[in-house]
Amino acid sequence: MTDWNKRLQPLEAELSKTSGQMGIITKNVGTIQEDVDRLKTDLHSKASKAQTWSSPAILVAIASAVINLGALAFNVIKVEGVNKSINGPTGIKNGLTALTVRDAKLETGLRLLTAAVAPQLTHELDETLKAAVEASRHGQSNQVASILQDVPERVSALREAKIPAMQPFFSTAAGLLDTVAGAGPSGVEAAAPSRASLAAYHSAVLHPSNLAGIIARGSKEVLTVQEILNLPRDRGGAFDYKGFRVYLVDAILSAKKGMHVVAAGPSIMVNTTGGDLFVPDDGGVPNNVRLIQGAVLVTSSQTLDDFVWEDVVFVGTRIRYKGGPLTLKNVRFVDCTFDVPSSKGAPVLNYAMTGAPELTVGAATPETKGRAGE
Repeated sequence: MTDWNKRLQPLEAELSKTSGQMGIITKNVGTIQEDVDRLKTDLHSKASKAQTWSSPAILVAIASAVINLGALAFNVIKVEGVNKSINGPTGIKNGLTALTVRDAKLETGLRLLTAAVAPQLTHELDETLKAAVEASRHGQSNQVASILQDVPERVSALREAKIPAMQPFFSTAAGLLDTVAGAGPSGVEAAAPSRASLAAYHSAVLHPSNLAGIIARGSKEVLTVQEILNLPRDRGGAFDYKGFRVYLVDAILSAKKGMHVVAAGPSIMVNTTGGDLFVPDDGGVPNNVRLIQGAVLVTSSQTLDDFVWEDVVFVGTRIRYKGGPLTLKNVRFVDCTFDVPSSKGAPVLNYAMTGAPELTVGAATPETKGRAGE
């Protein structure tokens, strides 16, 4: 135990160095509530003086440390506490009881710290996007590209740290980027990476609370993201869970024109092979309807083109779009990333960011082969 304590101490020191103020939390767990209140005041003071991202960057570092390394702080405190409880006069039972109380106080402090940091971080991004809009209105295309250059990296830091953000922030961001893109081709190119990163951020922090209500409207079941992630992967090809049919798919599914997938009822489909789950063999939508309906799809990647997706939830998926025809109806993305063309991808990314009810792009007649425009 002592050896583990020595190995953890340098990591605890690194955590404290990263955040500057986090040492307060790990040093004095007994007064964590007061310390966090002081830290919140200090963070707001720094944020109010910030004119560029250079100062708020420390907030990202603190928030990342809080969320990604918070478990480390728990472990350090537990190791030290267990040592004392084993060797101390109070005995291990009382020592572990004290640890439970300390952990609860520390967890509360971390939640308060995150809540204090999050609004400032999203506010800074909002101000950056507004600055890009202003530059685009004055025809300063080079300035627009410069302003937006660091936005994807900032957003990725927030996404990885799971810093919370509300739907109005994403809806506003989509509108601001539309304004930038409306200034011309250079604006379209400049806005695309920011839009893709924001769509992935939305996917990471705004999860539907009940997936069953999306894939089976009117269902009385509650189906959470965590339940989907915890489904067994070793039970054979198919089994039932909460009234839904779970399919463990070990092959790419080739979808012909007119195919209606999951017609038998709402399902959960887990791709165990990697890559796309569904691949169209020809044709397009909407006239040659190739419908995927009423399913949670857990797949490492999926190309959206040439399908109608209705009442579908993608989980942990690299979403690809190549610019072809598609329809999205009541589709949601959970912990997904996006690979789309800068010139044609904005509608799909805006759909993911805003939670719009429906999106249709392009059209294909029964005689059309391939994607629209080919």
